[in-house]
Amino acid sequence: MKKILKWIFLWFFIAFCFQLSAKVSAQPYLLGMIEVKFCNNNQTKKELDMVNKAGEKLPICVEFTNKATTPITINIEFLDSVITDDNLKDRACNAADRPKTQFGNFMLPYKWEVIIPAQKTIQRKYDIKHPVGFSWWSHGCLAYNIVGEDIKNESMFTIRIRSIKYLDVFVSDTESIQAFALSQKPKFNKIGDEYEINLWIFNKGNIDENIHIKSTLSNIFGFTKEFYFDLTLPANTWMILTTPSFILPVYGWFFWLKSEIAYTPMFNFNITNAQEPSQIYTEGIKNTQTLLFVWTRQSRIMIIILLVFILWIFRISHKKNT
Repeated sequence: MKKILKWIFLWFFIAFCFQLSAKVSAQPYLLGMIEVKFCNNNQTKKELDMVNKAGEKLPICVEFTNKATTPITINIEFLDSVITDDNLKDRACNAADRPKTQFGNFMLPYKWEVIIPAQKTIQRKYDIKHPVGFSWWSHGCLAYNIVGEDIKNESMFTIRIRSIKYLDVFVSDTESIQAFALSQKPKFNKIGDEYEINLWIFNKGNIDENIHIKSTLSNIFGFTKEFYFDLTLPANTWMILTTPSFILPVYGWFFWLKSEIAYTPMFNFNITNAQEPSQIYTEGIKNTQTLLFVWTRQSRIMIIILLVFILWIFRISHKKNT
C-alpha cells in the first residue's frame, strides 16, 4: 500500500512539474515578444546615461514594441540598481519589495501598467527629480513583466519572470563649462628644407576632455595638407601641438589653416568603477580658421616680379594719359 501511495505521489509531482514547466516556459516567450528601449533625444538605446541638475525634472523616454499578433499588457517599475554581494559583483535590479532610495524614490508618479497593441510601437515619458542638495550618482533600472503570467502556489512559491534595462544619472549642483581656444597665430618653423606648424590649444572649461583635431593647410593654388591630433586635455590646461614636418611649395605665399575640434567629455557611467567625475554634459565640434604666410626665395622673387609688373602697367597707363 505504501509503495502504491509513493507511486501516486510521484506521478502527481511529475504532472505538477510538467504543468509548472509549461507555464514558466510561456512567460519568457511572451516577454521575448516585447522590446524595450530608451528614446531620449530621438535615439533608441538599450541603456541610458544621463546628467541632470538637482531640483530639475529629467524626462525619461521609453519605447515599447510588441512583436506578437495579440495585445500584451506589462507592468513596469523603476527601481534602484545595485551590485551583487557575491564575488562576481554583477549589476542587478533591486527587489521590488525593498525600500527605494536614490533612484526609485525620486521618480515622479507614473502608471505601472502599459498596454501595447499587437505589432505596434508606443512611447511613454516618465520624469525623475532629485532634490536640491543631492549630488553624485543615481543608479536605477526599469523592470517589466507580463501581467497575469505569475505562477502562484500557496504551499510552495510564486514565480515572476521579468526583464531589466539599466539607467544611470549623475546629479550635480555645479554648472559645467566647456570652452576651448585654439591659437589664432600658429607659426611655421623651418627645419632644413621642411616646415612644421606649432599651435596651442587651451581647455578653458572645468571639464577634462578627450579631443580630436583635424587641421587642413591649403592655398588658392590647390595645395592641401592634413594633420590629425588625438589628446586628453585636463580642465583649465593648455598644450602646444606640433605637426609632423612637411614640404611646402617652393613659392610659399599665403595659406589657410582650418581646424576642426571634436571634443568628448571624460565621464564614466560604469557603476562598477565609478570615479570622481568632472561636471560634464555635452560633446560637440568647434571650427577655427587662420591665415598664414611663408616667405621663401621664390616668393620674394614673385613679389619683385609683381611689383615690376604693376609699375610697368602704371607707366604705360601714364603715357597713354599724357
